Amino acid sequence: MDGLAHLGSGTPDTELPRGYDRGVLLALRDGAKILDHGISAIRFDLRASGQRVKASYTPQLHERVVRRIRAPIESQREIEGRLLMGDFRESDLRCRVHPPVGAPIACTFDEAQRDSVLAALTRYVRIVGEAKEEAGRIVSLKIADIEILDHIGEAEEGRPLFDEKSNLDELATEQGVTAVADFDALLGDFWPQDESADDFIAQVRSWRREDTLKREV
Repeated sequence: MDGLAHLGSGTPDTELPRGYDRGVLLALRDGAKILDHGISAIRFDLRASGQRVKASYTPQLHERVVRRIRAPIESQREIEGRLLMGDFRESDLRCRVHPPVGAPIACTFDEAQRDSVLAALTRYVRIVGEAKEEAGRIVSLKIADIEILDHIGEAEEGRPLFDEKSNLDELATEQGVTAVADFDALLGDFWPQDESADDFIAQVRSWRREDTLKREV
């Protein structure tokens, strides 16, 4: 409770409040999604041991929390898309994001982000991280923050590829997309040779069953 006021008054470089770490910031960020649905503030009123402490979580504080999670990142970029592949071998933690427009983007992540990436498989996500670019196009991204954007039960439906007012020529210009003259240029070399698509699907289903059993317990 006291930490919320500390976050609201400090700067991104200020030391985190006592008892706070990245996990607490992520929990605050994810729990504050209701602010996207017309809620102006979340107010807390704690009464314990004869004391009373009040605090508020506002959109302004939420922005500060998000900046804390994502800083410092060099060459910071933000992408949205569906997370459709993940490799969870300890020596090679990586995944792949499919934006609505453009080629898939390979991403790497740390061991501490394993659960977040696993939970986001097949979901529509927003990813922020340090990007490697070639010819003005993002070719890979080291994940600093991953956020699931679709709601539970809507993963299959996802988001529309384009807004109703989108213009394909304008989108192509914004994304730096040009006509493909060589079909081989569309082929990706990202899938482990010793893992078939059926093996991957079976493993994902196994992880989901394990997650379901954990929630039931």
